[in-house]
Amino acid sequence: MATTIHPSTNPRRPARFCNASLQCKATVFSVVVVVATTGAVLTSMAWQTHRDEVKELSEEAYSFAEIITHTVEPAILVGDRTTLDRIMKGAGIVDSLLVAQLVSPSGELLSAFRRKDASEARFETATNTTTRVRLKNLT
Repeated sequence: MATTIHPSTNPRRPARFCNASLQCKATVFSVVVVVATTGAVLTSMAWQTHRDEVKELSEEAYSFAEIITHTVEPAILVGDRTTLDRIMKGAGIVDSLLVAQLVSPSGELLSAFRRKDASEARFETATNTTTRVRLKNLT
């Protein structure tokens, strides 16, 4: 009595994908396409969200730099360093503010505020003529 060994039941020869049915191959192809498309769409959405958040943060930082600049302008004209320091310390109320620096046109640092965790966090920077502001980037 002769025994017939089929390739799928032969323990020495593993089943190959080439021997699979057309339906099995189509199913695997469909799953691969769906996974790849889903990954591409999710990556695109995450990138767009990140880009929008960075833009919002940049606008917020620039706006905050403008507010500080207009607030300290009289104290800069008079040369009142005590008022400058008080205004900068008061700017620390904003939780997202990491660093705020008032810089003269010659580059001299007039006053500054720096939070303790400023060096470790990611931040967004905005600079206008007299003020540099860094805000926390929460993403």
